[in-house]
Amino acid sequence: MKRFLAIGAIVMTVAAATVIFVIPAMAHGTTNKTSTHSTTHTTPKPSMFSMEHHRGSGGGDDHSTAFSYSCASSGAVRGNKVIDVTESIANDADSGQAGNYWAFDRVHRSITIWNVGPDQYCAIVNYYDSSFKAVGGQTSPGAGGTLSGEEYGLFSGSARFSITGQLFVSDPAAWPTSGAVNGGATVDYHCDILGNCPGYVSFTAKYFSGTPTVDEPQWGWRYVGKDSGHHPPTAAGVWVNAYTGNSGDILDSDD
Repeated sequence: MKRFLAIGAIVMTVAAATVIFVIPAMAHGTTNKTSTHSTTHTTPKPSMFSMEHHRGSGGGDDHSTAFSYSCASSGAVRGNKVIDVTESIANDADSGQAGNYWAFDRVHRSITIWNVGPDQYCAIVNYYDSSFKAVGGQTSPGAGGTLSGEEYGLFSGSARFSITGQLFVSDPAAWPTSGAVNGGATVDYHCDILGNCPGYVSFTAKYFSGTPTVDEPQWGWRYVGKDSGHHPPTAAGVWVNAYTGNSGDILDSDD
């Protein structure tokens, strides 16, 4: 559910869980959720899954993506990086401008968090080498028509978060401070087309506790579609979903 919140500050309460250890830093904390890159016509906005695509300078790794944001202006430097991990996700439900879920995603992303002040953090979540498969009968992401189900393709992008709260690492075995989440094994969200995701795991819930305040000022993803109904596959459009606005669509135009 790449998710997909309203623009502006997002306050989330992380359920109390046994803290295995605390990472001392200039600051502590954040919590949030993401599931798809959801957006609406009036207020395009991804879910945090979404917490949830291109690498930002001073943030993320060197995978190539469509958008690039940075924590450098917030004071991020190599010495105050506290979290630097990668995560693979399967069966995430992706939402579009009409408010419906239109595709299932397979995601590869990096999560990098810097301590930039007392209880202040900046995070860059970059999505790379990620793919989507449309669901027939659903409204297309750009709300331009009905999907045939033959649409598929790749997407990438990025999101920047400002977080105020306390940093805790409650599950270091599965969610370490560096390396691969879940030992490199894919996290399966088990989403359905209504956006119910029983396997969803929030990275902020794993790295923060208390009642952190999360703001997502920048985010954007670019999808490139193909039509599997042709051999070889033909183009099925490009959809851009970003805080600066949406454009294009993913749609099998010959149906």
